[in-house]
Amino acid sequence: MKHSLKGWITTLLTLPLSVSFLSAPVFAGPKLIVIPEQAEMTTKLIKEPVCFKGSGWKEKEMVSIELVVPKGMEMKGLDAGEERVGIGFATVDEKGNFETKMDALATLNWFFQVGWVRDPETTAMKPDFKDSKALPPGKYEILATGIYSEEVCRASFEVMPPSKKDK
Repeated sequence: MKHSLKGWITTLLTLPLSVSFLSAPVFAGPKLIVIPEQAEMTTKLIKEPVCFKGSGWKEKEMVSIELVVPKGMEMKGLDAGEERVGIGFATVDEKGNFETKMDALATLNWFFQVGWVRDPETTAMKPDFKDSKALPPGKYEILATGIYSEEVCRASFEVMPPSKKDK
């Protein structure tokens, strides 16, 4: 087979360029990790809260972390049609990372859906588990959204039923 000199020169000149594109890292965008990825729905979640870690974000970005409410699920405090509840908030460091834990109040309101009663001795509000409606077992979607960039990434969190000893 005969090849023209022009064809060989073109191939030799474009080969390094082609190889560099193949070996160049691909920007995958921001990432979110939920720790633990699954947990039993017990009050242990208040003492050992769910943690959210992110990477690949823009420096100094503020990130909102939300639980996506499954269609048809009713949650205390949400209007019909509301699809998300805020469960965390973070500020990205200079390396593009963040780490934050779910606040106890968010855990009580959104994971356990407790009621609130006034303590007659201190007049402070305290959680009332009597009529709580904890999230049922299953996988839930967690979103992290950059407040400025509007970049979104997803992770999942699985709610496990309490073990027999915790019931």
